[in-house]
Amino acid sequence: MKYNKILKVNSKLLSKAKIINTNAPKFVHFPLLINGQKPKLLVCVQQEVTCGQVLAELEGTNLKIISSVNGRVIEIKEKQNKDESYSLNIKIENNFNKELTLKKLINPSVEILKNRMLEAGIIELATLDNTAKIAIYTTDTKHNLGLNAKIFDVFFKQVLKGAQLIKKTLELSSIYLVVNKQNYEKTLAEVQKLNLTGIVVLNKIKAKKIIKFGVQTALDFYDAVSNGTFRTEHFIAVAGQSIKSPNYYLVKIGTTLAQLIELSGGLKHTYPEIEAFKEQALLALNDELQLKDEIKEEKDSEKKAKLKLALQEKKLETKNQVFKYFKENQKKFSLCLSNMVIVENKKLYSATSPDNVINERVTSVLFLANCEYKNKQKYSK
Repeated sequence: MKYNKILKVNSKLLSKAKIINTNAPKFVHFPLLINGQKPKLLVCVQQEVTCGQVLAELEGTNLKIISSVNGRVIEIKEKQNKDESYSLNIKIENNFNKELTLKKLINPSVEILKNRMLEAGIIELATLDNTAKIAIYTTDTKHNLGLNAKIFDVFFKQVLKGAQLIKKTLELSSIYLVVNKQNYEKTLAEVQKLNLTGIVVLNKIKAKKIIKFGVQTALDFYDAVSNGTFRTEHFIAVAGQSIKSPNYYLVKIGTTLAQLIELSGGLKHTYPEIEAFKEQALLALNDELQLKDEIKEEKDSEKKAKLKLALQEKKLETKNQVFKYFKENQKKFSLCLSNMVIVENKKLYSATSPDNVINERVTSVLFLANCEYKNKQKYSK
């Protein structure tokens, strides 16, 4: 099945999905792709860290690793990737202590808002200035499986206020808000009711050189300003026919795919289940073949008759204990995990390991079953 069809099928699968807030995992991982730039490590192994603390940064950039939990650094590892780049991975053990928050801001100045943008880890906005043309998209592409629409529906006012805060922080004359046709009148009315000046509500946008952001960026900045929260969590769509509970999930940044499987209900079936059935089937068939060989070699007619009777009994046993469950196990196999696909910036990547990590750029994770993804070829960059 081609990925366009896979996305379409899974988008339909999530049409009535809910947003579920997952429990924080015991361990979180923070990879930083180095690519020749010099990383500045700000923590060491065994050091206690707090939620929102900067763990590492790339010098000369705004790129930082920020802890999403309170805990202890238990591993810092640098490795060379297949493409010859290097990455740094910091592993933290969560102590589940109550997370600290920043001071809530009431009618803050532009300077204070810009500082909050960096404090909270919303770095994609930090490099922009008042010459930028920015659009917040509440609409969906095929890649995010209805996630934007769901967030906008649940956090409607917060997103609108977040867009206004972005406009104020970057000192923009206006900011675009792109919505579905069915949300246009409702959104326009709410913008006017809240007196959010400079927010231009559109169904679609044709202006050139627009910098596009998803609805989560506006929501994250609203939370950072109004609630004092760091960007430590991220909404993602989780789908695929091998997972028990496809839904929209709010997960800690740094959660691995292996942890995500557990948090989203686990897999429907695993290969060891199928292997146990295959072993049972092979043993039964081997017994039949052995009896057939013995019948061929046996010269005594009485013994041969007994062997034939034993063969008939074995065939009946195989029919009742093996072939009876063949279709059931075939179905189980078709729903076993075939490939894990991460959707990031509208591109699909096959996961290289269950230890691959959810970051703030991931929109969807697909746990594809054999019936969806029969060929093992990898999606690549």
